[in-house]
Amino acid sequence: MKVKEFEAFVTNNARMPLTEKNYVYSFVGLAGETGEVMEWLKKNKLRSTNPQFTEDDLKNELGDVLHYVARICYHHGWTLKGVMKANVDKLSKRYGVSQ
Repeated sequence: MKVKEFEAFVTNNARMPLTEKNYVYSFVGLAGETGEVMEWLKKNKLRSTNPQFTEDDLKNELGDVLHYVARICYHHGWTLKGVMKANVDKLSKRYGVSQ
């Protein structure tokens, strides 16, 4: 799947008008899904004797994180590609590495 296809899926299927409530909902959703990623880590690395979740579960939770990131980008008129580029630029400058 291409980044643009994912963005279109999120924005076309979320049926989220640009309202303050939907904007806040995206941030709350991102925090919740980040917590789910941390739960995966806790249950698989800190309780390694009895793993609860699979690698596919982690992939699904990261997809949920990406979904909410895409929603927040949509609210600001940004693309995921643009945010990715800004991150590469910031980290390249910070660590002195070339792109």
